[in-house]
Amino acid sequence: MRLALLGATNKHPSVVVSNEKSINWYPVESAGGVSDFGMIGSPGTKLFGTATVKAESRGMVKMGDYVYAVVGNTLQRFDSAGTAVNKGSISGVNRVGMSVATDSVNLAICTGSGSDGYVYNADTDTLSLISDPDFPGGDQVIFLDNFLIFLNKQNDQWFISDLASSTSYTADQVASSIRKPDKIVSIATDHGELFIFGEEGTDVWYNSANVDFPFDRNDTAAIERGCKALWSTASDDNTIFFLGDDLIFYRMNGYTPVRISDVSVETSLASYSEANLEGAYAFIYTDHGHKFYQVTIPNEETWVYNLANQKWHNKKHFDLDTHHAFSYVKAFGKHLILDSRDNGQIHEMSRSYYDDNGTTLRAVRKSQFTTNEDRRLRWKRIKIAMETGVGLPTGQGSDPIIMLRHSDDRGRTFKNEKQLKYGKAGEYRKQVIRRHAGSSRVRQWEFSVSDPVPRNIADIYAVIE
Repeated sequence: MRLALLGATNKHPSVVVSNEKSINWYPVESAGGVSDFGMIGSPGTKLFGTATVKAESRGMVKMGDYVYAVVGNTLQRFDSAGTAVNKGSISGVNRVGMSVATDSVNLAICTGSGSDGYVYNADTDTLSLISDPDFPGGDQVIFLDNFLIFLNKQNDQWFISDLASSTSYTADQVASSIRKPDKIVSIATDHGELFIFGEEGTDVWYNSANVDFPFDRNDTAAIERGCKALWSTASDDNTIFFLGDDLIFYRMNGYTPVRISDVSVETSLASYSEANLEGAYAFIYTDHGHKFYQVTIPNEETWVYNLANQKWHNKKHFDLDTHHAFSYVKAFGKHLILDSRDNGQIHEMSRSYYDDNGTTLRAVRKSQFTTNEDRRLRWKRIKIAMETGVGLPTGQGSDPIIMLRHSDDRGRTFKNEKQLKYGKAGEYRKQVIRRHAGSSRVRQWEFSVSDPVPRNIADIYAVIE
């Protein structure tokens, strides 16, 4: 029989119902293949470049032919070879807001409410403090219709630059809180409109070209849903994704928030600390035709939503609770992430890499439960149909293994780990089979791979009595 052992993370509040987990493995449809779903290994990473200082990561963006990152109290510029140059000093310790302004020449940087703002001009190669006394400081900045738009959480306001300017501001070009007596949490843009996310509701504004203040509120677009975390908003796929105030992940469908998380994700979110939830940060990337919304709750977990099949999985660095991507950009034909650790490193993320810059990238799949009305099942044989013959010439991974163990108490304890080889280089007909795995009334399997080689699974079969 064919077992439904492949799939997404699906952890129910009660372990009796479901306790599935997919870490550094994600399910993909297999149209015309041997099964409905297969499992693909999450991308590994390789060092792309290192900043001139080793300090905390604060943000990253692409502008023109370079990538710019704030590392500690410096602005670093990286070229296509990964070479970093220090472009000046940035104050503060918080995550920074960064946005490219006009003509991919000016880069605006804000360091927090009531704090400094900066503009880096690529033409003159200068980093300047925003000296206009009407600039109040900001936490987040985006660019829309030739205006820089800033969120200032300290004053519970959002404000705009003067038209086509990064350095000039006017005191009355400010809008206060949204329709409800609410605090502003985050801002984002979609389809040329500005979304102002509050704690309990969201308003939509548009450029009306008014003389006094160029933006007006769209009174037909009141959204009765707020946002939990400033940096959880991410725009792509003609919409905005965000963590709602009710600890549910949403994507906007026009002006309607549509739930994309499931009970598994929401059960986990409910267990996280308030401070970690408010610190959640996200980005969207596209890889091999799949778009992924990746959101990290610091000190908790990293969740990844596959827009193609609406399935969730987890990503994790071997040494951390979460994945190590702090910021993301697509540049030089590469997926680049700024490392969340205080090392000043940028890594290339790719499915062609099977470790994390030399650190083990362990993929784990905990299956759903197999049972038959509480009858005892005898496991005669289990076969894993996977990509074989992928061993490396030498060293770890030259004779790769997939590790299997099982639980007969619904995932509370696991036992009897077995190591199955899946092929040295060129052993494409290698059979990956586990025989005589005992008996049980209910069973959960765990599969894992740590070798730095492909770990792609097409299907799993079993002979059970």
